[in-house]
Amino acid sequence: MTRLVRAGAGLAAAATCLLGLAAPAAASAPGPAAAKPATEPAAEPAAEPAAGAAARKERQQTPVSVSVESLTPSSPGPNSTIKLSGRLVNETRSAISSLTVRLRYSSAPFSSRSHIRQFTEGRGAEPAAIAISSPLGRGIPAGESVKWRLSVKANTLDLGQGRAVSVHPLEVEAVTAAGSTVGQSRTYLPYAAAKPPAATNIAWLWPIVDRPHRADENTFMEDDLGKSVAPGGRLSGLLEAAAANSPNGNGRAASGNTAGKVPLTWAIDPALLSDAQAMAAPHRVLSAPKTALGRGAQPKTRAAPASADAKKWLDSLRSTVGKDPVLALPYADTDVVALIRRGLEEDVKFAVGEGNRNATKILGRPVDSGLAWTPDGMLIPDATEILADLGARDFVVSDLNLPVAQSTTFTPDAVAKLPTVGGDVNALIADSTLQNVLDAADTDTAAGRFQARQRFLAETAMITSERPYEARTVVVTPPRRWNPGAELADALLGDSASVPWLKPVRLTDVKPAGQAVPRGSLNYPEHAENEELGPAYLKKVRSVRSAAARFTGILIGQHPYHPAVLRMESSAWRHDGVRARRLREVVSDSVTSATRKIDILSRDEVTLAGESGTVPITVANELQDQTVRVRLRIRSGNAERLSVGSYKKDLEIGPGRRETVKVPLRARANGLGAIKLRLDTPDGEKLSDEVVMPVSATALGSVGVWIAGAGGLAFVLLVALRALRRRSTPPEETDEGADEPGPFPVQDAPDDADQAGRAPGGTAPEGEPQAAVPVPAPHLTEDVTGDEKEPPRGDPDGGT
Repeated sequence: MTRLVRAGAGLAAAATCLLGLAAPAAASAPGPAAAKPATEPAAEPAAEPAAGAAARKERQQTPVSVSVESLTPSSPGPNSTIKLSGRLVNETRSAISSLTVRLRYSSAPFSSRSHIRQFTEGRGAEPAAIAISSPLGRGIPAGESVKWRLSVKANTLDLGQGRAVSVHPLEVEAVTAAGSTVGQSRTYLPYAAAKPPAATNIAWLWPIVDRPHRADENTFMEDDLGKSVAPGGRLSGLLEAAAANSPNGNGRAASGNTAGKVPLTWAIDPALLSDAQAMAAPHRVLSAPKTALGRGAQPKTRAAPASADAKKWLDSLRSTVGKDPVLALPYADTDVVALIRRGLEEDVKFAVGEGNRNATKILGRPVDSGLAWTPDGMLIPDATEILADLGARDFVVSDLNLPVAQSTTFTPDAVAKLPTVGGDVNALIADSTLQNVLDAADTDTAAGRFQARQRFLAETAMITSERPYEARTVVVTPPRRWNPGAELADALLGDSASVPWLKPVRLTDVKPAGQAVPRGSLNYPEHAENEELGPAYLKKVRSVRSAAARFTGILIGQHPYHPAVLRMESSAWRHDGVRARRLREVVSDSVTSATRKIDILSRDEVTLAGESGTVPITVANELQDQTVRVRLRIRSGNAERLSVGSYKKDLEIGPGRRETVKVPLRARANGLGAIKLRLDTPDGEKLSDEVVMPVSATALGSVGVWIAGAGGLAFVLLVALRALRRRSTPPEETDEGADEPGPFPVQDAPDDADQAGRAPGGTAPEGEPQAAVPVPAPHLTEDVTGDEKEPPRGDPDGGT
């Protein structure tokens, strides 16, 4: 569907640029092959009536399918015998007998490229003259096919009508015995009556481009690349055709064209070269199911041996390219305009530099950094300025992107000027109609390959026929991931060198021819915007890109994920959302897994046995081949309870090693607190989620510290006083001095309470006053054991 949209847009633009002059009209009534048909006047085709459209629809549902598979020679002249062959297929459920194959043509040539397009679409008048009829000679069973062949001398058809080069309509019909047409097929007959005064220069930009096959540097998404570079594969076929027709090649064109070699300018994706080089060595291929992706786990892979086909293909590419100009595309053929429109111009700059470096290294020769070719040849002014700043001076641009300022009756020359801030640059205008012809070709069948080749020959012959005395240039840019097969690619290159109306030249040798046709400013059509990578997809890519940038920021001198990000931004994913998402998930998982290998191991609760202390924090680098630099960020969960002192923040940890940092903490209150730990990049960007480490503080608070301190001081003073008392007390008296009164004389108490005139219990007799008996006040001191004792004698505080 996408191809049809592009084709329709391209052909519509071509129609607006060309003035329709005349359509081939009926030449004569049907007659024998030997009869010379009457000359057909060129006339503007009338609008097809509704009946004609209905008839065309009916013809498309015919019971017999007619295909044309070959026409030789490819550029017949007056002395040529034109030979056609093809196949009839019975599409019904019953046998068909008595069929005749008939060739119709018009001796009046197409007058413009727009009429070729109309004829291709089944519109306009049908060729009426009959060149030859041939009975099939056998019936066709239901569902089966038979070959047919026709042959006619060119000088019997009155072709050219005085033109050196012309293009004529052909139609092959299957006709019943009753004269009913049961099937037909249209094609084109380029005719060279003579060598034109000025051939058209044709410059090929030969694309060696594929989708990215690796996610990160170590993981192939699949092994499809091995099939493509093997004999019979797509990339092998492109290289084989180029080798057979390029001046540097040592092959022989399968088409048999030997008129000359075709100088090529190569457009090569350096990411493809890197993938092929990686595949030529032992590598790993993704093996995990889709459901295992997108969860941050390391993608599962399987080992794969070195590919001999990849090595052979790379060697052949180097020798075939030789010294030809090489346009190194931005790495992974990034969608340049889409990225610039979404603010990712830095990725474009990196892709250009990375592409040039990789291509130069792998090819072993410099590349042409002055050439630029964006996807579909579409530019915007900002892209032109950025690429020009990076050294581009020649831009390959689609004619839809840089249309002519006014309608013309011919195809303008392919060279124009583009204004930039730094001065004008060259625009090499690619022919969108030719690109669409190559893009829409059904290369799986012989008929499809033939039709693509004949349409290509018809279009280029028509370009020369428009102005046969003016040498102009046409630039051919096949689709980036073109899959023509070796046979068609070889035939197209061979025709470029052998037909008289074309002259192959290098793209880098293209020069302006005559007076340039004025062109308008860059036009970025709506269909181009719809083709590019969309904002929703690039938003997801940007998220993975940010994570990859953070991880890369901690590495020393390594950027393992930069190419992976560019692969996610490849223009290959414009129409392949399934593979795009899968690659993005693998890259995301790889980045997440690698980032998790730099981790904080210290997570368990720690106890702070005092007001302050240090806590060991261990950070591990489990990467096996990369040294990292990280910043350890620690903060208190509650600054009023726990504070964090100064510690070593910036760490450099070798592969497979750990580093432990002692972090000082101070508790302001007892109880359970916490510190929060995180790893950042050296620039302070968050690398990991925060880890919470519980901290239990058993130290007293500040009030408790003062109380404990005061109590301790009092204890010391009391011990000191006790020691002083002991030193100041006189020695104890002997028995002889026991009756000597002390400082406080005490009256002797009678032995019996009654003798003392007291009642038992020491109370005075009733009616007498009670005497005050001095009772020494006890004075307690605390010794080292803490027991209470009677104060020593002579202690002034011991009596009352």
